[in-house]
Amino acid sequence: MQREIFARAMKVSAQSVGGPEPLSRLAFVRTLTMSLGKKMRCETSWALRVTEVLLLFRRMFMGIKDCFDIYNTLLNKKYVLHIEGNMQLEITFSKHNLKHLLGLQKLKDINIVTENKAPVVYNLIKKNIVNDKLICGSQYYSKIEERILYFYLIPTILQSKIIVDFDPSKIPDSYKSKLQETDYILYHRIDSTTNAHLTLSEKDEQKHKCYPETFFVEHSQMYLTGQDFKDILNVEIIEL
Repeated sequence: MQREIFARAMKVSAQSVGGPEPLSRLAFVRTLTMSLGKKMRCETSWALRVTEVLLLFRRMFMGIKDCFDIYNTLLNKKYVLHIEGNMQLEITFSKHNLKHLLGLQKLKDINIVTENKAPVVYNLIKKNIVNDKLICGSQYYSKIEERILYFYLIPTILQSKIIVDFDPSKIPDSYKSKLQETDYILYHRIDSTTNAHLTLSEKDEQKHKCYPETFFVEHSQMYLTGQDFKDILNVEIIEL
């Protein structure tokens, strides 16, 4: 539903300037509003909740620099998860993690991204060398688009009340390789069938000290069904 409206607004925007170049944000909002109005007038039985509209407006302007800014709020902190059964997990973020969380290694046709190590890519984003224009031009951009659109959910996911004690053996064989190193999953339900997942791996020889392995959006319950869920009693944030 949201994608249909978004696509309609993008089409109107492109037609209004005679090509694929995007309009200003204000003009885009106007075309989106027009699309919403047409949809609501043509289909009187169709309704869009206010929260969905707000979510759509927030998502439409998410870019890689927005992800970078959000990620920087997670650095120099330790997230301590106090879990039922007297269990405790510590999560820390570093410049090494951002590249993989965004899935930039999937953009095989952008050498500056694939050939540089994660801390270098972090700095390239900071300097605006790796930017939206560059990554959107990749033929593989669709593989990471949802990560960027939903990246703003990561701070919310870190405040989750439930954690998955993940067992990869419970995943269908064709998908097992994706999360072989995953020990835990934090997630946020986007809708009845879609979840944003933040996967965690324990550091070598440092049990219960985790780093963020990857972030992705899954349109099924594949990585949750049959898994062991534990309650998170409290999340403590410690400045480093």
